[in-house]
Amino acid sequence: MKKILLLVLGLNLAAFSQNNTSNYKMKNLEGRYFGKVDYDGEKRQVGLFLKPIAGEQDSYYGVVLEYLKPFKEKGFVGSFLRPGKKKIFRKGRHGYLQELLKWIKIYKFERVHNSRTFRMKPLEVRNGKVVVKESAEFASLQVNPNERKPMRNSVLKTVINGQIVDLKLTKTRRFPLKSTWKDSYVPGPYNPGYKQADIDILFLLDDFNKKTKEATAVFDVETLKDRDLLIQGRFDIIEAGPGMFTFQENEKVASTGASLVEDKIGVFIDVYDASPVMKTVELILIDPSNPYGSQMYFEEFGNEDKEQ
Repeated sequence: MKKILLLVLGLNLAAFSQNNTSNYKMKNLEGRYFGKVDYDGEKRQVGLFLKPIAGEQDSYYGVVLEYLKPFKEKGFVGSFLRPGKKKIFRKGRHGYLQELLKWIKIYKFERVHNSRTFRMKPLEVRNGKVVVKESAEFASLQVNPNERKPMRNSVLKTVINGQIVDLKLTKTRRFPLKSTWKDSYVPGPYNPGYKQADIDILFLLDDFNKKTKEATAVFDVETLKDRDLLIQGRFDIIEAGPGMFTFQENEKVASTGASLVEDKIGVFIDVYDASPVMKTVELILIDPSNPYGSQMYFEEFGNEDKEQ
């Protein structure tokens, strides 16, 4: 089955390359794009965020994600609007949102020569560096012939639960709010849930070195997303690419759970970007081997005021 799937995907890419040849110089695609996906009879919102790779023409690093559907997830709306507060019409209190995404992936996008197609190569962490993963996995992005707006109605193909699906990207803003993949390191305390400020499980120290591109993280995690996850101690943070960070065990200080973070790619994404009213972000540790296995840490509210 897997070989058949890869063959079909390979044929799709070959067809794109042959049927969509164009000699025009493609516009810079850096930015954020949103749309929908339907692979189980229910439409959900998706996002694509692209950052250009310096020195490589028509190449990008990109994050692809699917949002949870607020009105379908039990308690999502109440926990978002009144986290930790008493329920208005029922007994008890609202909980804290510990996840905002269904899945998330990260790729390198490379344009197929003289075409409107991009190969999408999965990434991984190797010795603290973000590199292309040696994998048979295949995905592609097909942009449209409009030279002014090539991403309008573009189609991204990827595999979800063993099924080839199309993510149809139609806009640059996601109603009612937008999302943003941040370039810079964001120091401060982080919580396990949205506005769960009474529990700090991660401290990103304000010691980012612009020359070495390094900083320090102190983990104090015992549970995350209501599951046991033990990560404790000091880790070195390395800026491994535009908007991408890796974590390495600090050799001078004993720590626990290095294997749970050293293979992850950290990105700072404001999933519900309501700036300038609110400017907090989420640090998402993407698991290259499991799109459902990311770790999400919520920047503590009020921290953005301390940064100024």
